[in-house]
Amino acid sequence: MAGTCLLLRHGTTEWNLREIYQSRTDIPLHPDSQGELDLAADRLAPYSIRKIRTSPLVRARSTAQGVADRMGIDRVHISEWDLLREADFGDFEGSSKTELSVGPLKDVYAAWQTSSPDAPSAPKGERWQSVYSRARSILQELEGQQSPVLLVGHSYILRMTVVAAFPDVPPQFIRHLALDNARISELTWRNGRWTVGRLNL
Repeated sequence: MAGTCLLLRHGTTEWNLREIYQSRTDIPLHPDSQGELDLAADRLAPYSIRKIRTSPLVRARSTAQGVADRMGIDRVHISEWDLLREADFGDFEGSSKTELSVGPLKDVYAAWQTSSPDAPSAPKGERWQSVYSRARSILQELEGQQSPVLLVGHSYILRMTVVAAFPDVPPQFIRHLALDNARISELTWRNGRWTVGRLNL
């Protein structure tokens, strides 16, 4: 039997619009994100979701509740899951991509952005292997589940969850994946392994 795991990145925030790194900083959704949630709910409607697990950060929780409300799910179970927190960006937190590319951390920032297996972690941030281990734990807990489950989280942890579906792929492979705000990816558990069905829908 196959089970479906849907990954939904939270809606747009003010810091997303300004390309500022936000991980543990609890930034709310931008008022203009409501239209994104409408579209996400439309894309999710065919899956008959009854279970939603979300990062505890407000931008993810608001996205989870907003999508559930739009789909008219009366008895959906929404629970917070700490494993879905965003990767910790350390010293990059609160700075924009432009600021980092020209500032005192520009060299380590440039190296951090590469897909090399030797790419460093963010200074004082979460190590790549730690983020990968969290993603593996997410998938291991969901192995064999039959009913569709929706995971609402953040760019890095959700992309890492896709990477973790491939046992021999290094964590830095997330640099080759895109997951935009309020977009959905689909993983399926079938024949004892995860397969990727759709990305950035």
